[in-house]
Amino acid sequence: MKKMSSIPAIAAVCMMALSFMLAPLYSFAADIDTIPLTDVKITPSTLNLKSRGTFITSHIALPDPYATELPQPDDVTLRLLIGDNETGEIGALRTGWDLLGRLVVKFSRSEVQELIAENIDKFPAIVTLSLTIDVDNETLAGTDDIRAIKPGKKSRGNK
Repeated sequence: MKKMSSIPAIAAVCMMALSFMLAPLYSFAADIDTIPLTDVKITPSTLNLKSRGTFITSHIALPDPYATELPQPDDVTLRLLIGDNETGEIGALRTGWDLLGRLVVKFSRSEVQELIAENIDKFPAIVTLSLTIDVDNETLAGTDDIRAIKPGKKSRGNK
């Protein structure tokens, strides 16, 4: 009767243990691809869903080296964040730079109003808007909260 070697079994156990130890590193490596934006300001800070304005504007302070190079973004997308889920996708209408070196992005106000109205039930509400910027084969992402209101008809008194 041949004696079986335990080396293949030990090697298999070691490989499994190694894969469990390295799994967090793989998920961490996937997160490195998105660079967080810490200074995102979306205006207006209160959005009336019945207003007839043209734009929602975001001012974004980009991290180095983007802050000094002022690159033109390949794509800028705005989404509504509900819990951990993003919904909708609105592309930028205009992009540019202000005098402080911040990226300025304009989105359609009516599209943002429609996105909020379709997904939020009670007003006034604080909503989180998520921005994703693709530039130089990198993805930058950040969020800002705005207040959304949907005023009703005003009473005209007793006449």
